[in-house]
Amino acid sequence: MSGACPMFEYSLDELAVAQPPAGWHTDAPTLLCATDDRYSMPLAAALASVMTHWDHRSSLGLQLVLLDGGISPENWERLSATVASFGVPTLRVQANRAAVEHLKISHHISHTAYFRLLSSRWLPDWISRVIYLDGDVIVLTNLRELWDASWDLAINESGETNEVWAVPDIACPYLDPRTACPEYAAFAPYFAALHPVRNFSELGLDAHGLYFNSGVMVLDLAAWRRENRSQQLLDCLQQNAAFIWCWDQYALNVIFGKRWGALPLAWNFGAHAYDYAAVPGLRGLSPLLKDQYQAMLERPKLIHFTTEIKPWHYYSFHPLTETFYEYLSLTPWKSWRPRKPGFKTWWHVQTFRWQKPLMALRRRLNLDWS
Repeated sequence: MSGACPMFEYSLDELAVAQPPAGWHTDAPTLLCATDDRYSMPLAAALASVMTHWDHRSSLGLQLVLLDGGISPENWERLSATVASFGVPTLRVQANRAAVEHLKISHHISHTAYFRLLSSRWLPDWISRVIYLDGDVIVLTNLRELWDASWDLAINESGETNEVWAVPDIACPYLDPRTACPEYAAFAPYFAALHPVRNFSELGLDAHGLYFNSGVMVLDLAAWRRENRSQQLLDCLQQNAAFIWCWDQYALNVIFGKRWGALPLAWNFGAHAYDYAAVPGLRGLSPLLKDQYQAMLERPKLIHFTTEIKPWHYYSFHPLTETFYEYLSLTPWKSWRPRKPGFKTWWHVQTFRWQKPLMALRRRLNLDWS
């Protein structure tokens, strides 16, 4: 760890006319995150995991851009201390929540999830490419591998130039699994959604196409700016409001459906993989990329705590909950543990757990009668 950490703070207006600050390298790997007060602690653990595995001997070190959606002074003191302890140059940018507050949210999602859609508009031209990470991840290897992998996937199988690099969503990997998934009848009851983009056909997207998760991405912001992608993403959400599922992911998969490169599954080990493993007939089987799936289970590069029950919740049932606390121990929140909540929260967690088998049962019955 290092005690020297250049920390720069900007409003969006200030950043729009700013030059790169002293010590900032425009061609260095850059990490983009967004958070509000609720996710500041989990983000500290995520950043500690990133920086623990980063090779700081590299000639170009890691840099951080943080879109601040409302962090209290107390939590900012702790979060900034986490970053400072690793000596990572950081830009803290006061984001404009009003720009996305008209967009739909639900469950555990806040409007901060939409900030990534505006990153090409909010960040200056001298930030041209970023790795984006959600705050509910733990990185288990050098993130430089992800940065380099995106450069190697410049063109996708359709011959299009990629502007996003992401991982197929293990919870619902296909736009139309009935068409694309060879073991559809076996896996369909357990997908998070059968059609994550319900109007994919009307939008001209390939039924065999993969659907990606937006929690781990590499973004070519220079290309986004040339093509005005941020505005297209907002327009997509407005024009298709009746079909939106999973918030920002809908727009990203629609706009970049033909312009994204698929990264290995191990870079986004989502909690839904455990749902498949819990079914006796599906253990060891995968709805896609079988070799990659097994590698993800055995040697994940990044854990993504998807679904609304997180490892920092008292009733967390994720098998890798303790891994989260291992990295939280490297932050000023090292002694923090959740308090036992009341009956209402306990009941909510139980009903959340019952929803999945009930949904699977309904789908199996529908398949039997279809």
